Amino acid sequence: MAIKSTSAEEVRGALGLGETIPCSWDEGLTEARDHMLFVAPPVDGWVLVVGHSLPDPADDSDRSFHFLRRISQQLGHVQYFSFNRVVNHHAWAIVDQGEVFRAYAWADEVVWNHGPLTAAERELKMCIRPYASESDRPLSSNEAQANCDTLTRLAARWGIDPAMVAEEVSSGDGGCVGRVSRRI
Repeated sequence: MAIKSTSAEEVRGALGLGETIPCSWDEGLTEARDHMLFVAPPVDGWVLVVGHSLPDPADDSDRSFHFLRRISQQLGHVQYFSFNRVVNHHAWAIVDQGEVFRAYAWADEVVWNHGPLTAAERELKMCIRPYASESDRPLSSNEAQANCDTLTRLAARWGIDPAMVAEEVSSGDGGCVGRVSRRI
């Protein structure tokens, strides 16, 4: 997730993280598993949150929807990006002040498609399908893989390039990893 904020503490509080441990980006990415999330230090007005404990629309799109709305109601502008290269599942969303402006998720079928395409999605030629109907063609494995491959460029167009953040904060401290203390 990318959250428009200059306060990692505020983000940790909204996520309900407990047992936080200061760490670098590299350490945080290693530790962001088993009910843990990594919260990066703010970079250019954004705080990134990484970890397997974030809700995945492929597992439950309603849970993801409610989670993102709740976090956005607390923190404002939230962007969400997810991909699984093994099965080519992927998702992205923009939520602001609790309102979902754009969301798309593919998990062998469209599980979430809300709001109009953004200019960035069109420019990057993201492969997007409507909700299933008999006349609609599903994404091919190549199209799904292309979406996964393009996701960081979409994030950069929407606000912040996670690869740039990783380079900027990889060796420095300022981030933390914390245990998810409640169901998010």
